[in-house]
Amino acid sequence: MTDALIQLEAEIELIPTALQARALGSILGKVSEKTSDCVRQGQRCVALIDLANLLGGLSEAGVKSAAENAVTQSLEIGELLATAKTADDLGAIDEDYGQLPTALRDLDQQVRFLWNIRSKSDYASLIPVGHLVGRIAGAEALGASLVETGQRAEALAARTQPAETLAPEIAKLKADRGKALEEMAAFTASPEVDRFLEAVTKGAATLEMVTPTVAAWLKKHEALGAFKVTG
Repeated sequence: MTDALIQLEAEIELIPTALQARALGSILGKVSEKTSDCVRQGQRCVALIDLANLLGGLSEAGVKSAAENAVTQSLEIGELLATAKTADDLGAIDEDYGQLPTALRDLDQQVRFLWNIRSKSDYASLIPVGHLVGRIAGAEALGASLVETGQRAEALAARTQPAETLAPEIAKLKADRGKALEEMAAFTASPEVDRFLEAVTKGAATLEMVTPTVAAWLKKHEALGAFKVTG
């Protein structure tokens, strides 16, 4: 009987440890399942911040706030995952992890809205300008480049794709746009000509804009006949 009591006492002493191990195992499985996409979420966060930066959005209040929140949530979850040792630590991860996808979804919406705006303000006008420039002798390749860049941006803005693949495509577009505009500036060699051509594509050009500089440039490139006056 004494031996049985000693064994029972020993087993009773093990019960808290067994219960703790069971609780730890239960919460560990739950947390493991919930955080199985944590690497992808981290990559998504980086890609979205890259996008916001590419689009110049980090200086805008809404995007900046969403970006700061997403980074904070990512760092906090990363710290919890790296240092978790007890069931309470894992419980904190289980409670807090849901805030990360929410923060990233908010940032994603902010960045995509900004890209929609930029695709129109920075790229849409390249298409009509390119068609116009392409009619001028010696500028056919430049015109085609402007049109192609604008159309790529238009197509990209109409697609829905992960931020991880969207970021490098927008980076390429931005570089191509910059190169085309540099070539355009070298070709026109005058802000007055640039303003005139842009106004023509919008149907807003006036005779006042045909300054001696603009007229001389059009004559030099044998482009006077490419335009007509309408009342």
